[in-house]
Amino acid sequence: MVVSGCNSPLCNDSHAINSCDVSNAPFKMKARKADGTNNIQSNAVINSSPSMAMHILLLFSAMLRHGVSPDNILLAILILIPKSTKKCLNDSTNYRANALSSLLSKLLDIITRDKCEYVFCSSESRFCFKSEHSTPQCTFVWKNLLSFIIVILLLCFWLRSMHLENLIG
Repeated sequence: MVVSGCNSPLCNDSHAINSCDVSNAPFKMKARKADGTNNIQSNAVINSSPSMAMHILLLFSAMLRHGVSPDNILLAILILIPKSTKKCLNDSTNYRANALSSLLSKLLDIITRDKCEYVFCSSESRFCFKSEHSTPQCTFVWKNLLSFIIVILLLCFWLRSMHLENLIG
C-alpha cells in the first residue's frame, strides 16, 4: 500500500491505494472492450477473483513507490476511425484517432480519478474530458469561439484601415 500526503488544501485523503479501490475499479470499466496491446477483454478484469485484485494492488503499489512501470502499461495503439462514412474515405481529414491503452493503465486511471476527483479543478467553460460532456459539444464551442475571434480580428483590421484612410486623406 502506497501512502503519501497531498499538498492540496482541499484534500484530507492520504491517497493510499487499497484493495477496496482495486476491487471496485473494474466495475467502472465498460464491458466487452479490448485493450490495444494484448487483445484482452475488460470482462477478464471485471470478472476476476479477489486474488487478482491483490496482485494488481501489489503491482500498482510497487510502481508508485519506485516510480517505474512496465513498458506494456504505457503502450497505446492508435486506431483511425472515419468521422463520416458519407464523406470521402481517402481524405485524411475525415478520420479521428482513437487510442487503445492497456487494461492496467485504465484501472490505474480510474483509481487515480476516484482518489483525486475533488482536487482536479476544472473551469465551467471547459467541455473536453469531463464526464457528461460530449466531443461534439466541445467542437461546437470551439467553432463558435473561433468564429467570434475571426469577426473581432476582421473588425479590428477594418477599423485600422479606416483610421489610416482618415489620416491620409
